[in-house]
Amino acid sequence: MAEMTIKIDEAFINGLVDKLIEENASIKGLKNLNIEMKNDGIHFQIEVNIFNKDVVFDSLIELKEKPSSLANGMLKFNLSGDEGVRKILEGVFSIISKFIDGFEAKDNEIGINLSKIQYSENLKPLFQSLILDNFEVKNKEFLLTLKYKE
Repeated sequence: MAEMTIKIDEAFINGLVDKLIEENASIKGLKNLNIEMKNDGIHFQIEVNIFNKDVVFDSLIELKEKPSSLANGMLKFNLSGDEGVRKILEGVFSIISKFIDGFEAKDNEIGINLSKIQYSENLKPLFQSLILDNFEVKNKEFLLTLKYKE
């Protein structure tokens, strides 16, 4: 069985966040948005200044369930930490769910039911053959290993 590992480090993700959000969106009061990769999950830290008061919000995303392939099963995450950040993340997934079947958010969980996502018929056999072997955060890196089965 052939495999491919994708490794994304913390600096790469924070660089994307800086370019996509902090530099292109004017969110009044937002001082810093940081993502920290720890072995227990992905920490979102948001530093804001509202009414001349600095506040840091922290939330943790942990992998709860991984799918059997990229076309079948659930990818599910637990949310913990600051309630406001959890509600924002749930809200984003709730909005996405209005446009894409398979996305859901409720009770401090966000999930993607890959079985419900509509793929092109040409891509479906490929996604069914890609097995999600490893999906973890380790040493400040996000690791995704896919195996191809015939």
